[in-house]
Amino acid sequence: MNRIKEQDSGTISVADITIAQLSHGLYRSTATAFKELVNNAYDADATVVRIDTNYPEFDFISCVDNGSGMPLKEFLRYFRDEGIGSCIKRKGTKDTTAVYNRPVIGRLGIGMLAVGQLCHSFEIESHYKDDDGVDKAFH
Repeated sequence: MNRIKEQDSGTISVADITIAQLSHGLYRSTATAFKELVNNAYDADATVVRIDTNYPEFDFISCVDNGSGMPLKEFLRYFRDEGIGSCIKRKGTKDTTAVYNRPVIGRLGIGMLAVGQLCHSFEIESHYKDDDGVDKAFH
């Protein structure tokens, strides 16, 4: 992975609708919730997804992929301002992914609800390139 030139961190406030969505179990099984995490990686053009459940303790879950990531401004727009799943497909984009031209599986953010079913709290870290091609990240 490339070295990150700039990193943002801090607390992110979310829309009330997002909290309501996270508090309800949308998935019938844990396996389906994990599948949604993989779907998110697929939609980000990932070729590798690694899920660690820390078996047998199961005191944490980690899901890491090599997908394109999401810029902080876009993350805030969807998760803080508009609410998870606020669009049928990614607004303003084609229905295929940018790198591998894969059909987009889901609605932006719905897979994030899987995290709410799998754990009590979570952290998000995203690595991406800005419009100038500079490597950035937020946590």
